[in-house]
Amino acid sequence: MIADILNTLAAGTATDLRPLQVKLTYIGPQTKPIPTVILTTFYHVPVLDWFVGLRTPGLHYSNDDIALWNIVVTPEEMSQVVKAMAKPDIVPEGRESSDPLISVMGAAQGSRIGSVGFEAVVNRDQFSVLSEAVRNALDSTNQLARSVIDRQRQLILS
Repeated sequence: MIADILNTLAAGTATDLRPLQVKLTYIGPQTKPIPTVILTTFYHVPVLDWFVGLRTPGLHYSNDDIALWNIVVTPEEMSQVVKAMAKPDIVPEGRESSDPLISVMGAAQGSRIGSVGFEAVVNRDQFSVLSEAVRNALDSTNQLARSVIDRQRQLILS
């Protein structure tokens, strides 16, 4: 199901993806707050309410309320991020993980593609692959966005 959603998004144009938001939330063992990272295009501000209905019962999303790092990207960059996430073995299907560490969500409302939403729950190894794919999909000139992904990754993986 997630692969189908990502493939639909990846087939969309940059204009179609203007309202898309992608969120990476740390849901693992909490010893300190780790900011949630949300990617939005410069056409929209983060709307966390879009993600509430996608949450997996029993997981803790408190980092969404503690700290939020918003990465603003161009619609073209969002398209690149979606295409990277749609590749095999980047975002696993489903919400089951032997060691849940990160919630990866995508949500859009009012898109020409329609309203979409998904959540995947990933473990440490999967997050390492995913975060690198997202970082590398961002324009090389967008050093601020890349550094935010790097910082979240460092906080989680170290």
